[in-house]
Amino acid sequence: VKPRQSWLPCHEILARRYSAAHRGVVGEARQPKLVAPVCLSVPVYFCFDAFKVLSQDDTLFSNGNIGSHRVTISQERDFFRSIPFQWVFHNGYFRPEERDEIIFRRNAEVLIPRRQVLPPALKFIACRSAAERQTLLHLLPARIRLKWERLISIDTQGLYERKWTYVEEVVTVSESPRVVMRFNPGTTTPGPFHLRFEYQEHDGSKPRSLERDINALPTRMEIDMVKAESGVATLWLDDSLAFQDTLYFGDIPF
Repeated sequence: VKPRQSWLPCHEILARRYSAAHRGVVGEARQPKLVAPVCLSVPVYFCFDAFKVLSQDDTLFSNGNIGSHRVTISQERDFFRSIPFQWVFHNGYFRPEERDEIIFRRNAEVLIPRRQVLPPALKFIACRSAAERQTLLHLLPARIRLKWERLISIDTQGLYERKWTYVEEVVTVSESPRVVMRFNPGTTTPGPFHLRFEYQEHDGSKPRSLERDINALPTRMEIDMVKAESGVATLWLDDSLAFQDTLYFGDIPF
């Protein structure tokens, strides 16, 4: 059995792959640089066919948090069947005396010794909103975007708790050109934020920018874009990229 430090939980591999696609670094593996460095602080779900992943020859399982001294790890079928899944998937109130056991079991993991090959196990990639899907697709290199775009969707299965601030939608209005941004109306963290909006017209003209401190983000914000035709819009909340995509204020050229 390989040393534990060489094992990577499946979700960690995927987190590295995703964040790397926006930072230009791919974990510890030697892979091509994907895009220019940028920090995108949004969650994305990689959703796999459970049977394909669990039945791989090298897949391992833990019966609890792998950082604990009491954890057991194995790839045997009988061990897998012995894992107390009623605690692994527990989601609700528990008595104080149950706390340690339930939290330990909730952190049971599927462990991939090296890396998880995405196809054919990957079924879809779920983004939290239309705006975050646009951002992900915009940041991916063209060849990767063409390969994976059909699998990148907007979550409709309740994967996200949606308690936090994020951009739901960004649309343009051609008459009196302006950008309309809609934020999560159910956020429990509306601010304060330092908001920075930048827009670079495709003709190479001087970039436009808007910065302001906001105590509480509204659910809808409009920004006037006089004489704008098409260009890349970027929205930052504090130091985190919240949205980036090419916007068109007239007829889409295709």
